[in-house]
This record gives sequence, structure tokens and C-alpha cells, in this order.
Amino acid sequence: MPLLPPETINAITRTVARQYPAVKQSKPTVRRGEGHTVRLIYRIRATTADGHPITQRVRVTVTPGGQILKITLSR
Repeated sequence: MPLLPPETINAITRTVARQYPAVKQSKPTVRRGEGHTVRLIYRIRATTADGHPITQRVRVTVTPGGQILKITLSR
């Protein structure tokens, strides 16, 4: 049984994509978080100011019902 149904993951992706547009093009890794939470991890490619490519991770912590609790972005 999946941690979240696909339609919930799609809704979360649309919400996160408003703040981080590059998320639209990536598919999240879904993992169980601490307690009763679920963590979605999106990997996105970005370019630094001096032109070097980097991989960033957008981590979204949600409830099993799909409510977003926290969004973080790695540098």
C-alpha cells in the first residue's frame, strides 16, 4: 500500500511548484517521516550565479491526509 495516493502527490506537487517552479518537472521520492508524517523529496537541477550546475532537494513534510507541514530547500 502506498504512503500517499497519486492524486494527493499530484496536488502537493502543484502547490509546491508555485514556490519552486522546477518541481513540476521532477517526480518525488516518497518516504515515511518521523511520527505520522510522510516526506516527499524532489531533486531539481539549478545553476549557480557563476554558471556551475548543482542539485538541490526540496523536502516537503506532509500529513497522511496531504496537508503540507513544512517545505525546505537544500543549497
